[in-house]
Amino acid sequence: MVKNALLYKPGGEDVTEVYKAEKSLTHRTRRKLVNIMASHMTDSHGRMPSCKHKEKYALGIITLFPSLKDPFSPKGNEHFYDAEKGTGYLSWRLKTMSRNAVKRPAKMATVAQAQGPKCRRLAATLPEQLDGDACRDAI
Repeated sequence: MVKNALLYKPGGEDVTEVYKAEKSLTHRTRRKLVNIMASHMTDSHGRMPSCKHKEKYALGIITLFPSLKDPFSPKGNEHFYDAEKGTGYLSWRLKTMSRNAVKRPAKMATVAQAQGPKCRRLAATLPEQLDGDACRDAI
């Protein structure tokens, strides 16, 4: 599944070539890998795939790229997705994609009103300021 996604998505071949050459991934290629996998998951399983799908993709990444396995964790794929905590590269990317995909309503152009607090007023139409004795008399 992961291999097929890398073959059909743009940039996937670059990730596999870098891994074959260096037996590891750079920060840039790891991010590209995570973006490709998250895109493939949303295409296949909807905007927010289930935990099982995320874990399956994380295990697929570790199987295809064994040197990315974390030796200090129980399964080794917790960097990509940890089901207990709901964290990992894939989870974070999916959350970001979901947040950016929300359509926000465009602001409507305001129409000038004849009255109200947003009414345009001219300073010249206001009465002149009273000074000194005239102000005291008015008070």
